[in-house]
Amino acid sequence: MQSNIKVVTENFRAIGHAAIQINGITVVAGENSSGKSTLSKLLYYLFNTSSNYEALVKEELMRNFLDLFFFFNITYRTYINDDSNINRKIIDKIKDLRSEETYKKLSLREIELYLITFIEELYAKLDIQNSRYNSYLNDILENQQEKGIEGLKYFVKEKIKQAENKIQKRPTSLFLDKLLDLFEEKLPETFEVSEDNEIIVSLKKETLSLSFMVNKAIYIDTPMSISTLDYDHWDDLNKLLREQGDIKNNQKELLSLIYNNIQGEAEYNINWPYSHFSFTRADGKTFDLKEVATGIKAFSIIQLLLKNGHIDNRTLLIIDEPESHLHPQWIVEYARIIVLLHKHIGVKFFLASHNPDMVSAIRYIAEKEGVLDNVNYYLAEKEEETYLYNYRSLGTEIDPIFASFNIALDRINQYSLPYKDDEIQ
Repeated sequence: MQSNIKVVTENFRAIGHAAIQINGITVVAGENSSGKSTLSKLLYYLFNTSSNYEALVKEELMRNFLDLFFFFNITYRTYINDDSNINRKIIDKIKDLRSEETYKKLSLREIELYLITFIEELYAKLDIQNSRYNSYLNDILENQQEKGIEGLKYFVKEKIKQAENKIQKRPTSLFLDKLLDLFEEKLPETFEVSEDNEIIVSLKKETLSLSFMVNKAIYIDTPMSISTLDYDHWDDLNKLLREQGDIKNNQKELLSLIYNNIQGEAEYNINWPYSHFSFTRADGKTFDLKEVATGIKAFSIIQLLLKNGHIDNRTLLIIDEPESHLHPQWIVEYARIIVLLHKHIGVKFFLASHNPDMVSAIRYIAEKEGVLDNVNYYLAEKEEETYLYNYRSLGTEIDPIFASFNIALDRINQYSLPYKDDEIQ
């Protein structure tokens, strides 16, 4: 699916102005602290929120029920030995309901049914009204006039109703809350996303529209994120890496190419309790993937995403500094895989790069493979007397990027010349 997505943001953190086109492979270059990672995060959390809106609302719903689950827990644990007539199947369902894997598969009405059924069972079997737990229950229902079992049922139904309303109307506030939580500062002055010249996302719009061209965003800011859950996007990535899927025919050749590059294959082993990522080398030796070279991890992430069926023509793959930890030869091979993923599968890329080999390899391999028209380069240029950067569109011209890289060579020449009398030695 040919995409025509444009992202515009202004006056946010280090970004003065950026109008970025995403219709294939987009590469942004610039010095450190110029806002490249900010763009990556904006794109990721936008498309992740838009595509997973219902699941995120359910997550929010479960957070609203935390006190309720605590009440259930202390109540049935206290009385379970005193009343064997409590339906253990209902208890097990409530326990399962707190699992993300469970509640995301259930409809809101099913969640409501489980909760209401358990409440009725609890009140039918236990003397809640005369227990010390009644005061805790009143704290949960403090803003309600109705108390007791009817108040508790009303509380559940109202939260479910609010969630249903949010899923139906898709208010932009869910995305705004994520940005405020992520950046912990004011929101962008301007942030708009258009698709085929129609604005689908704006901080000024009340609703968050779905994109036809991107239904999944994957963010890789470091290969070290494997088996690490410190950040939301790392957690999201690891879930995709663990999920088993089907290999499509148009992916087998690319998987063979990756295997030949790293001389091995990454896998996720589900033999509980020892589930972990492993890497089996071509000679048959197996290693913990966390312990292998970081460059192998970088290729392994792509390998696992392909094997698990998580990359297709509606995927936006966002990679910060894809050249990190790679030997110059592997930089070129990695760039080739990026180009071929776009050519043969239609994957869209947003890449932030500092590396001349990566920048040029994308450019010339794309030309050879006949997809150069889908490549766009941008250079972050600093405004005079400010710390803001404007992103200049270069099309497929990479010379201005290399001119910015040449500053490093100028510095080397400067610092390698003999000292002058007034310089620090």
